[in-house]
Amino acid sequence: MDFSREWEVPSEVVAGSGYGKCPSLLGSLEERGVSYVCGVESTFGVRPPCEVRAAKEAGGRPPKERPPLLYTASEMIGSLPVEAWRTVSWREGTKGTSSKHMVALRTHRATGSPPHSTDDELVLTAKEGWLIAQRPLAGVPSSTENMEGEEELNYYYSMLGAEVSLERLTSVAKSRWP
Repeated sequence: MDFSREWEVPSEVVAGSGYGKCPSLLGSLEERGVSYVCGVESTFGVRPPCEVRAAKEAGGRPPKERPPLLYTASEMIGSLPVEAWRTVSWREGTKGTSSKHMVALRTHRATGSPPHSTDDELVLTAKEGWLIAQRPLAGVPSSTENMEGEEELNYYYSMLGAEVSLERLTSVAKSRWP
């Protein structure tokens, strides 16, 4: 018996990107109605809500829904204008305020590709959630530089509600390392 649900104890799971590679784990959390923020890699698959709706309306021949294109997290975030990014602070620490540039957009967690039929177990378009990205503030030293000296982005996926603010998404994502 799940007493936490019976007693209405709020729960949010926060996990690293190793868990983001496991669609069955994320699906299991979603089936149970557990809110989560999970680190994911730049290759994490997503589909935009507008394309998912259009695919449902279009149908196919035979009349089966065909999945829209699959995008990676880095493609979706890379398509956003620079104005979409905001500076978000989430806590005061011994070294001052922790802040990063953050952005979030609604997407569907997804796997597979358009050539697969909808019966293919490799094709999945889950419920809508948040794709979140962070990058260091300009001029602030970071430990996330790659071999070429370029700043790398960190990505997260969340099933927190559509009404949740970017500040709340950031604070939950960052709660893994209090």
